[in-house]
Amino acid sequence: MASDSERVFISYRRDESAGYAGRIADTFEEYFGEDKVFRDIDSLEPGLDFSEAIERALESSEVLVAVIGKNWLTATDAAGQRRLENPDDFVRVEIATALKRNIRVIPLLVQGAVMPSADELPDDLALLTRRNAFEIHDTGWRDDIRRLITAIERVINGTSAATPDDPEVKRPIKKQIWWALGGILMLVVIASLYGLYQIINPPPPGSATGKLSEIRVNGEPGLVYVNFKAAIKGYPDKKCEVRWTMYDANTRAMFPDPRFQDQHATYIIPNRYVDEGADTFKVPDPGKPGQYYVKLSLFPPDKSGESMALDVEKSATFVRG
Repeated sequence: MASDSERVFISYRRDESAGYAGRIADTFEEYFGEDKVFRDIDSLEPGLDFSEAIERALESSEVLVAVIGKNWLTATDAAGQRRLENPDDFVRVEIATALKRNIRVIPLLVQGAVMPSADELPDDLALLTRRNAFEIHDTGWRDDIRRLITAIERVINGTSAATPDDPEVKRPIKKQIWWALGGILMLVVIASLYGLYQIINPPPPGSATGKLSEIRVNGEPGLVYVNFKAAIKGYPDKKCEVRWTMYDANTRAMFPDPRFQDQHATYIIPNRYVDEGADTFKVPDPGKPGQYYVKLSLFPPDKSGESMALDVEKSATFVRG
């Protein structure tokens, strides 16, 4: 359990992931204790200066959990400016301060979000991309949150993990032994079946990876074409999906119109082991003068669009006007 001077700080954007943050906070409070979890909406007393309260909370925090949803990176203020570009944005201040103080920062991906790249973040948040992210899913919430609590507890206690007497993992000892024996037997059975499957159906060589390259944008008003190459290993005879999103090169914000966000471009079908070839697809014209770039994402064939992208690359800036 956490000591008197150690807290878990939950950073989130209210209009983007408040529901997830609240559910996470409730579970953390049951496990670590109500006074060991900081979440601004419940943890601040009326009349306190928000910035000063954040500073004090971080001083006594061992871990900051940054809840990142689909719109975390692109959320805008009333003026239409990307919030992360504002040096006084509370989410930016919270995470940047934690990184500066070398507090353990855990990016927590919800809603199927993916980690942003360093060039999409302000300089003081760039180190966030070097932190190993943790995904949590609605369908596996209970197991995912237990694994997250175990990881946090290891940070707080040094190297120790949760014990059988702690709330979320408590079970009678005899039952726990039977569960362990059953788990071992199940692993033996699974390993045997998998070994037999490998003998009958040996996997193809390859590292199950993909790489996008040579992304170019050209065309004329009303006609915008994107060319790229893809090299894929480890996915014989299966489709790998390519998706695109258009960004404003000046603000680094994606177009607000859904027609320009995470859109299907094409499928790449590898040859037996390795495929490296060019492809072309058309995207809508931005419709107004400016500087833009297109970012491509290459997804694996299994649960395409839901799992993490194999590779994400962007084109050079192109001008429309």
